[in-house]
Formats: sequence, structure tokens, C-alpha cells
Amino acid sequence: AGSSSNATGASECGLCPVGTYKGAGAGPCIDCPVATYTDEEGRSECKLAEPGTYVSEEGSSETTNCSAGTYSSTAASYCKICGIGSYSAEGDSECKLCDAGSSSNARGASECELCPAGTYKGAG
Repeated sequence: AGSSSNATGASECGLCPVGTYKGAGAGPCIDCPVATYTDEEGRSECKLAEPGTYVSEEGSSETTNCSAGTYSSTAASYCKICGIGSYSAEGDSECKLCDAGSSSNARGASECELCPAGTYKGAG
């Protein structure tokens, strides 16, 4: 597992490169599917993208952090946008609700702003 022979009649196997895997049995190395990756040679399975990260292409050797204002759970192929009234920092796995007296006025906020004078807002 984790190695493959690319040549017919080859007498030895090479390690599968990063971004690919190979289970037991004959056959070539396979690109890791979207939302998974391998960062080491010779892997027999791909790793799931961790919360707060994503993998958008097959055959990836690394994850990408979600940008501020977005989030992801495990095995994501993209990041979701935080809704109005919430925010997130880079690499967050969930959006946080704005505290009472502050809000985000648009989707995808990286921070909350204080409510203008003469207005108020409860938590969330």
C-alpha cells in the first residue's frame, strides 16, 4: 500500500507522490479527491481537510485556510460565508455571533462594528 509500479514488468515499486494515494493491490497511484489531500509520499489513504480549511482540487498536497468572514467544517471543498450578525477570523471552523451592541451589516464580515448612537442590538 502507498506504492505503485508505473512500468509493465517492473521489479520494484516507487512511493506514490504527495497528493496521491494507493491502497493494497496492483494499480497506479490515484489523485486524492476534492476535500482531501496527502502531504507525505507513500500514503495508503488521503487525509480529510481539517475544520477551517478546504481543498478545492484533486491531487492536492496541502489545505488552504478559509479567509476571514468564511468558515468550514471537516472535509470541505470550499468555505461558507458567515451571515449578517456574525463574523470569523482566517482559518475559523465556525462563525461567531456579534456581541450585544454590535453587528456586522454584511455577509462575510471579519469583525463586528458598534451600533451607531441612538440604536441598539441584542446578541446575535
